[in-house]
Amino acid sequence: MTDADTPRTTGLVDAPEDDSFRLAAIPLSPERFTTWRERLAQWRTLRNAPLHPEDPRIRAARLAERRARQRIRVHQATQYGHIFSNRRIPRDSCAAGLGRYEADLIAVTARRVVLLEVKNWSGQLRVASDGWVQVQRNGTEVHHPNLLAHNREKLRALHRHLVEHRVHIAPQCFHQGVVFVNPRLDIDAEIAGHPAVLQLDGVGELLGDGTSLGRRAAARVAQWLASADTSAALAEHLLQVIPPADVKAAAEVIGALRTWDRLTLRGGRELQGDILWLRVTGKQVPAQALKPGGAADLHWRRGLIGGVQWVVMNQRPGSMTGDLFWDQHLVPGRRVWLDTEDCVCFHEPGRSKPGIIALNHVERIQVG
Repeated sequence: MTDADTPRTTGLVDAPEDDSFRLAAIPLSPERFTTWRERLAQWRTLRNAPLHPEDPRIRAARLAERRARQRIRVHQATQYGHIFSNRRIPRDSCAAGLGRYEADLIAVTARRVVLLEVKNWSGQLRVASDGWVQVQRNGTEVHHPNLLAHNREKLRALHRHLVEHRVHIAPQCFHQGVVFVNPRLDIDAEIAGHPAVLQLDGVGELLGDGTSLGRRAAARVAQWLASADTSAALAEHLLQVIPPADVKAAAEVIGALRTWDRLTLRGGRELQGDILWLRVTGKQVPAQALKPGGAADLHWRRGLIGGVQWVVMNQRPGSMTGDLFWDQHLVPGRRVWLDTEDCVCFHEPGRSKPGIIALNHVERIQVG
């Protein structure tokens, strides 16, 4: 039995998903000077807060993506390339309301720009109309879009985005792949026969042959000695590589694409979405004040010693350390104090509207 098949309870009936971290409304700001009895009741609630473990299927999917990323990094030892995870590509930069695509992995090598979708599916996979159907081992049918067609749209959006940022890489250098990492997936021949459908061992072939140091150096010399158009033509047709300046520019543009914001709950469950605002010690902080790529760990006084500090000495119930805010480097020790009623407004993909998440259930915040 794999992690994906492990029951989530010890009995025959599944327990309902614990969403106690979701709040029905924004809580009122706390009174700073409460009585010790009120603080004791708050500490007991905080101490007994439930754990929120990650779904085994989601954990397995993340592990599969990590394995694919490691495999690509090994291959790129001879590629002089870059790899990016979970980048969100605008569908149309002129129409933000159309949303964004999410790419599991994007590799920019000296020869290619490759967009990869990584799946840890098991069971059977077959074509059904214009989509795919996965029949899981328990007999459940799960309908998916045709990932090859869907990825092609992502690839077109990525090409448009680079062109809009004045990075002109030939269309024939853009490739996509759907990587199935679970060997216990029986793939229909109509899907498996497509050159962009591969197992983890085939990722290197999709990324292209290695690029020698001499060939790369020659491309740089051509770039120095010739005009931009001439050096690009020499690199593309004679040396068969993407001009180094374009590789660097593409990596910079793709690296600037946002990923999801992430909240790690107590117990390991991870929520992804967009932070709209954060309330810390009763003060609401907009998302614009959060540093892209910033992260912070949340520490709550759940233990006995912390409880004494909170209940008897009336110290703050929690704190946040890290580099989350643009100006957090100005805070001594980079420590920001927290109250139990602090929260975050968070919009998760698939939900029609944002929700309020209680920070006393959160252990880490990562800004995309």
